[in-house]
Amino acid sequence: MDNLIQPVLTKVRQISTRWTRTYSLEGIEDDQAKDFAKQLAQADTENLATYKVRGHAPRSLTLEIHRH
Repeated sequence: MDNLIQPVLTKVRQISTRWTRTYSLEGIEDDQAKDFAKQLAQADTENLATYKVRGHAPRSLTLEIHRH
């Protein structure tokens, strides 16, 4: 999934934990982030993770990837 994330998110700060990755979404609007999370979920044909957008732009907007 990282190969899908990197081209879209150019301003990313990754905070890794064992089962969850959280990406700070700087410069992306709420609707764009939600659409991106939907695209990731559709591309994840093996259902390896859950993709959630939290917060609101322009400040604390993050993408959380919870691995199953």
